[in-house]
Amino acid sequence: MKSYLIIGLESSCTRLVSKMMALNLGVIDSISGWDGRDFISSNDFSVTHRSLPHGKVGHGRDIVSLEYCKGFDVIIISTRDINCVIESKIKNHQRDKALAIKENKESIRQMQKILSNYKNSIVFSYEAAFILQEYYTKSFLNNLGIKNPIHVNFNNVNKKYLVGEKND
Repeated sequence: MKSYLIIGLESSCTRLVSKMMALNLGVIDSISGWDGRDFISSNDFSVTHRSLPHGKVGHGRDIVSLEYCKGFDVIIISTRDINCVIESKIKNHQRDKALAIKENKESIRQMQKILSNYKNSIVFSYEAAFILQEYYTKSFLNNLGIKNPIHVNFNNVNKKYLVGEKND
C-alpha cells in the first residue's frame, strides 16, 4: 500500500489537499466522500491528514515528528499565505494569538526539517492552486505519477482576510 501524508499549518488548506489526493488516488469517489480529517485508505493507498500542531487544544498538541514521517511514501506540505493562516487559525483553532504564533513558528521549523530530511516531500501551494486552478493541480498530480487527474476547484478563501476586499 502506498501511503501519503498531508501536513501543513492549521488553516493552510490541508484538509482540501487531503481530499484532493484521496479523490485522485481512487480512495473516495467524490470530494464530499470524506471530511479530510485523520486517515482514509483503500487496498492500494492511504491518505493521512495532520495539521500542525496536531491534536486538540487542551488534549496534548504535538508536532509531527521526523520519526513519524518515516512511515510514509509521499509527504505533501500544504502552504498558504502566512497572514491569512494566522487570522484563520485564531478564528478557528487557537484563540490565544501569542500561542498561535508560537505554534506556527515551531510547526514551520518542523516542516523545514521534513523538507530537508525527506526526498519524498513536496510542497503544495494553495495560492498557486487558486490562481492557476486545473493547470497547477494537474501538473502537481502528474508530478506525483497520477495519470488523468481530477481537478478540485480552489476558491478564494483568503479574500475575507484581505484589506479592501469585499465578501460577495
